[in-house]
Amino acid sequence: MENKFHLHQPTASPFSLLAQEKRKVTHSYLPTLANMLLRRAAVVVVAALLLAAVAVARPSSVIDIQGEHIFRQLVTDGDERKLTLLMWYAAGSPACDALRRPYADLGYRLKQKYRALVNIAKMDAPRYEGLARAHGVTTFPTVTLFGPGCGEGGLTFEGYADEEEVTEWVEAHI
Repeated sequence: MENKFHLHQPTASPFSLLAQEKRKVTHSYLPTLANMLLRRAAVVVVAALLLAAVAVARPSSVIDIQGEHIFRQLVTDGDERKLTLLMWYAAGSPACDALRRPYADLGYRLKQKYRALVNIAKMDAPRYEGLARAHGVTTFPTVTLFGPGCGEGGLTFEGYADEEEVTEWVEAHI
């Protein structure tokens, strides 16, 4: 004979149901996967920032000449055996802005290779207009080499300021 009486099971309270749902979510793989992806993304971002910091933190080999007296000291009155590669630039010029990074890289490489033989410098031509005109600067950027075998006014690089061409040109005079 069947038992017609069923034991009454108490219904769960809303608070216990909420606790059960919370346990289900906690044990789910979705939050774990999301946390793992966030951690990996954070590692990638930190690595990218560190690489950028290393690239930016490289010491600049380019001397920013601020004044005619520094120009004379570095170029005219400096070491007679040392070459000075000078980029005359105009702030805000798109052509000068495009050459800024390659010139800095060129300066870094030349300083590493020929530390005692070459100075790498730049000078704001419109700011020191008289000095720029005295050296024949009419367009920006203009790259000039000063030192032994370059004459009084220096040698001006003719052509497109490609990093390899300028490197070869400077090395031919060392």
